[in-house]
Amino acid sequence: MNRQTPVAVVTSHPNADLDALGSMVAAGHLVSGAVPVLAQGAEPAANWLLRHLGDQAPRVLDAREVDARAVETLVVVDTRDLTHLGPFSEIARDPRRRLLVYDHHGDGALPEHAELIASRTGSNTAGMVAALIRNGVRLTPAEATVLAAGVYEDTGMLTFAGVTDTDFEAARWLLDQGADLSLVGRLLRQDLSPAQIHLLDQLLEAAEPVSGLRHAVLLGAVADPGAVQDAANVVQRLMDSVEAEAFFALIQQGARVFVIARAHPGGPDVGQILGELGGGGHGHAASASLPGVPLAEVREQLVEVLTRFHGHPQTVGALATRQVHSLQGDRTVTEAAERLGRYPLARMPVVDDNGRPMGWVDQTMLARARAHGLGEQPLAEYVAPLPALDPDESIHAAEGWILDRDYPLVAVVEEGRLAGILTRSDLIRNWREESPELPDPLPAGEHAGSRRNLSGRMREMLPRDAVTALERLGGLAAEAGERAFLVGGLVRDIILHRRNTDVDVVVEGAAIDLGNRFAREYGWHLHAHQRFGTAVLLGPEGERIDLATSRIEHYPYPAALPEVEAGSIKADLFRRDFTINALAVELDGTRFGRLLDLFGGLQDIRQGTIRVLHSLSFVEDPTRILRAARFEAELAFQIDAQSLRLIRNAVDLELPARLSGHRLFRELRYLLEAGGAVEGVRRLAGLGMLRFVHPALEAERDGAVERVEAGRDVLDWYRLLFREEAPVRWKVLLTLLLWKLPPEELGDALTGFEVRSRDAHRITGDRRRADRFEQAVIGGAVRGEDPAGVFEHLERISLEIVLALMAVTGHAGVREAISHYIQHLRGIRGALSGSDLIELGVPQGPEVGRWLERLVRARVRGEVNSAEEERELVVRTEGPVNE
Repeated sequence: MNRQTPVAVVTSHPNADLDALGSMVAAGHLVSGAVPVLAQGAEPAANWLLRHLGDQAPRVLDAREVDARAVETLVVVDTRDLTHLGPFSEIARDPRRRLLVYDHHGDGALPEHAELIASRTGSNTAGMVAALIRNGVRLTPAEATVLAAGVYEDTGMLTFAGVTDTDFEAARWLLDQGADLSLVGRLLRQDLSPAQIHLLDQLLEAAEPVSGLRHAVLLGAVADPGAVQDAANVVQRLMDSVEAEAFFALIQQGARVFVIARAHPGGPDVGQILGELGGGGHGHAASASLPGVPLAEVREQLVEVLTRFHGHPQTVGALATRQVHSLQGDRTVTEAAERLGRYPLARMPVVDDNGRPMGWVDQTMLARARAHGLGEQPLAEYVAPLPALDPDESIHAAEGWILDRDYPLVAVVEEGRLAGILTRSDLIRNWREESPELPDPLPAGEHAGSRRNLSGRMREMLPRDAVTALERLGGLAAEAGERAFLVGGLVRDIILHRRNTDVDVVVEGAAIDLGNRFAREYGWHLHAHQRFGTAVLLGPEGERIDLATSRIEHYPYPAALPEVEAGSIKADLFRRDFTINALAVELDGTRFGRLLDLFGGLQDIRQGTIRVLHSLSFVEDPTRILRAARFEAELAFQIDAQSLRLIRNAVDLELPARLSGHRLFRELRYLLEAGGAVEGVRRLAGLGMLRFVHPALEAERDGAVERVEAGRDVLDWYRLLFREEAPVRWKVLLTLLLWKLPPEELGDALTGFEVRSRDAHRITGDRRRADRFEQAVIGGAVRGEDPAGVFEHLERISLEIVLALMAVTGHAGVREAISHYIQHLRGIRGALSGSDLIELGVPQGPEVGRWLERLVRARVRGEVNSAEEERELVVRTEGPVNE
């Protein structure tokens, strides 16, 4: 195709509407030689108008008909977004080319070499018509009709907010130029097609109000596989028929979601809102297109932007930490210092006997007071002032105290009593969550709007019933003035797109009371543990939600079990092992899905880093060393240098030796059951941790790792056989890890791990039987070609130990015998029962058992292959069976 080479081109945004088309035609008269070119297509109404005007229509080319390299002057109309101009985007950024921009939107950055001609009109075409009038330009009737369509469309027939005198004057002048207003009226008032009517019905049915806003806003999200043409017309009709200040239509077509918005005068600026989603438009009409983003996630992004720009002002009570640890004013300075030192807190508020705030103290002040000999003085004498605010006061009141007057915290007071605390870190976190300028901390490929809200991802990855239950649970918490959070590995795995079904919810408040309310209202069943403040909610379809009251921990000595008490969500997250597991998702009210990241866990997930939250983490709980190795291997992450240094310090101090066998084995079992078990064991060996599993492993670290690796390979081989019997993975790998121990020492180790006595006894006994079988094959007492001999030995050994022996043996004959046994012999049973044998004349008693064993051996040897052949064998055999 021979492409044209104009030196001046006028173009506009993708899917050019009538206002863009009118502006392009107008620019052709204002810039000498400028040829109108559609960068990326036009809306159906624009195409229809050009076709209807036929030969009289102004000349408008498609970008494919033009050689962009020849362009020296580029004119852009009705937009300032230069990134979506098709082949002209690169030209727009080239300072060697002339760039003119005619636009009426009033925002958007432009390069320094751009020449901006801005207008404050309801339609961009009207502003350009004013320039045509000043320049004495004359139009053909067809050109005037195109420009009039642009003016009337973008001003809603001169009825929208923002219409100016210039728009009316443009309409009058275009009529003088011969514009066919009846044609424009037919174009803009076309009857809806059946497909458009169907879309209208879908949007009306899906329409729902967006709560928590200063404006009445409706939102409708639908999947439209029919790809309705001119959906904007449908949305405009809908907007004219509902009582709302704005309507946002989210229409999924294939892998792309289109957002079309309309607003009445005084409503939200929909152009500004959709600009946050990568779209744009006017205050009363705008659109956006989001490829590859799920419909539910687009909805959540939009609600988040609406809340940010038009939500009710945040209050002190909504942001404050409600579970507050405080000190009694009548305690001595020494008592207060000891209590404060138990917690990972720098300071605490001080209250009187009635819970009224008196002030605050920090560790530094208490230490100085004790150094001055004031340890036995009442704490109340030395508190610093603590500002008090009502929960309904604006967050700006707290900002005034904390930022302008440098107070570290303010108290939230209800009925005179301390009800919450707001700190500088709370304000900073809130700014980060609300800021539209944050770099996206999610892995590459995530849409920027999803950076701080995971509700769309939750709907994508969790069962619908689970999401509904979490929404309801959060709603009940909000009604009670409490806060509920999704916590634990599920949050991490949602971010990583990993399957996880463990739903753990932490409540800042009474978790059991919340669970009871939920169970009564929604027909679930509750199992409560009053002593621990925890509960389990069980749904009618087998759903499960674990509830717990948010807690704070104190370790009285290294490797001790923690002492816990109720605490804030901050304290609850701080007690966790690693930053990647210290994330939470808010469930209450309009904040559903909002990510709470207090310790940089999201960034560590992005960077693939395992990092502890504080420097005493491995001292207080050395089991975290095993968890670090497991997560590193399972997630293909890397333990950071500081955490590695802290691990080595704990190992050098022999702190893991203080762990009970049960606690050590529990974490080791989790590691061995994980997909990265070999890598995890290798990491433990490199850290010198295997000696705490058993001292004998210190001298053979490499051998232990090699055995576990061989065990993994055998388990993978067995899995590909697709047998019904499934081995218990940890039993195979633990036995291999400890294979060099004599059976008696193996039994002692399992007892020390507090493995169930039945399992320990079976593993130890099977380990002895495995040794006897291996020696029998090596010594020739059992031959691999003798299936009965192999069967009789191995059938008495659990599958786990048979596989472990297959992995560890260095004898090819043993390995081949096991392979044949597993694939062809294991589980063989006779077809006849004891009753069948008695009916055939076998005397009751031991003779029946001997016959059952003989029939199995006959099956193993291939002498019989069916129930009928077994009957024949019994019938033709004379005399007692004593084989």
